[in-house]
Amino acid sequence: LPLDVLLMLKSRKQAITNIKDIAGLIFKLEKDYNIKTMKDIKTEKGLYSIKYNEIKKDVKSLEEKIKSLQEEQRNILIYLKYKSINDSYKKSFNKKKFYEKYESELILFKSAEKSIKKQNLENIEITKDKNEEDIKKLQKQYVELNKNLKLEKDKIETIEKLENKLNKISEKEKEQKQEQIKKKKKNIFL
Repeated sequence: LPLDVLLMLKSRKQAITNIKDIAGLIFKLEKDYNIKTMKDIKTEKGLYSIKYNEIKKDVKSLEEKIKSLQEEQRNILIYLKYKSINDSYKKSFNKKKFYEKYESELILFKSAEKSIKKQNLENIEITKDKNEEDIKKLQKQYVELNKNLKLEKDKIETIEKLENKLNKISEKEKEQKQEQIKKKKKNIFL
């Protein structure tokens, strides 16, 4: 077969492959994301990005709540752990010697006590139990939100990949058409 016929067959074969690729991508976009036009791609990507950013804010807020509760819980546990030492210190006859022996525990206790008073915590045992429950609940929510965050990110990345593929195929099509036009012009002048 002549070279120009082979080139034409190759070009048609590539065009058919491109059409199949585009059809497959369009089918996937329509089926999985209800996207029917290039405008829909931008709209959906924008909506997923908004949702992703909202979830990201929620994750950040939850992290701060968990951190705050954990800090409060740490102070409560320190307070409860060293309260008896502090009580014994108050009753001791030789406070200086007692303080030297339990200095680090007493310093930790005083710091925890100060924090607890600042937060106006009244029934420390009940607060301790409630904090444990709240921390567990928040950590479950945190895990769930991170799963949702990952899902939204995956959706955005998938749509972007499909959009890039469509754009590449579209560019190839344009290049092939321009190449065909050049060849036709060239053949006309020969």
